[in-house]
Amino acid sequence: MNHFYNNFVSIVFCGTHIINNAGSFAFWMTALNGSIFGALASLVEYKYHHSQSRLEHNKTETKSVWDRVTETPMVQYYGNKVIDATFELLNDSIAMVGCSSAVYALYAFDFALTFDRSKKRLARFWRKYVYNDETVLFTESDIMFTVFDMVSLFSAIKRIQHDIEFLWFDNKHRTKSDHLMVASPDNIAHGSHIGGFLSGLLSYSLWK
Repeated sequence: MNHFYNNFVSIVFCGTHIINNAGSFAFWMTALNGSIFGALASLVEYKYHHSQSRLEHNKTETKSVWDRVTETPMVQYYGNKVIDATFELLNDSIAMVGCSSAVYALYAFDFALTFDRSKKRLARFWRKYVYNDETVLFTESDIMFTVFDMVSLFSAIKRIQHDIEFLWFDNKHRTKSDHLMVASPDNIAHGSHIGGFLSGLLSYSLWK
């Protein structure tokens, strides 16, 4: 339920910000793009784990007894047939439920909006307090919103960083048998999150 509430809160805050600054069309197109990119990212992850679970030739010079046995053509042929059937049995019956990739796309669009606004505000800050340009107006509310935007940007970076690091270390430490299951140990589609985030940045670039 926490995952659901996090998604709901993100939609409320990020969605409101996007609609107010870019319009409803940008909101819906970003969410749709996020769903599509998230599904494509899941497909890539599915294909990757499938390829990693299959028997293949070991390219290293030092080979174990297991390597020598599994590299024989007959063992590879029938072994991979068993692996393919097992992989399909374990993963094809599992549905991916959720809208996190769409939420992450909205999150990325909101991140880009906030970054662009902060960049302009910091440029004004620099001109006023570094170049001493008295014609530039920079109020206390500008300072407050700048701090708020910095916190928001930092949290967005840490959020996507967590997904990237989890996906990287999870794949790095998996054995061949572990690759038979596509789902991550915490049952969260981190690959879809990353795909959705990238689609949100792309949507923002197209809108901009």
